[in-house]
Amino acid sequence: MSIVLNLTPEIESKVREAARLEGMDVSAYLREAAEARLHQLDPARSITEAELMERINQCSFPEAFWNRFRVLVAKQTAGMLSLQEQQELIEHTTQTEDRDAERLPFLAELAKRRRITIQALMTELGLRPAAFD
Repeated sequence: MSIVLNLTPEIESKVREAARLEGMDVSAYLREAAEARLHQLDPARSITEAELMERINQCSFPEAFWNRFRVLVAKQTAGMLSLQEQQELIEHTTQTEDRDAERLPFLAELAKRRRITIQALMTELGLRPAAFD
């Protein structure tokens, strides 16, 4: 498949010079540049399954975090949450959402490689939504 790029003369000159300095032809230089950019957008695609598992596990929290989270949720449910505890619960919730967002691309890539759904992969890995009851 061919893609035609319309570059300004300035950009074309810079690309040609950069390729020359790298000892590459322009097509190879642009291909590598595109691959590097795509890797930045989706880092999960270029790592091994073991590395994917490591990244998934790095997104976990220690048990003490979850214990405190459960206490805060229970207090909120009982209507006994102080303002300071409410802020702490918000911070905990934000942290869990951020970690879930970090973990998702790695889960998706691993599921894709294993040809199963993300939900099936999460079941296989023993990952499930936290229960607060």
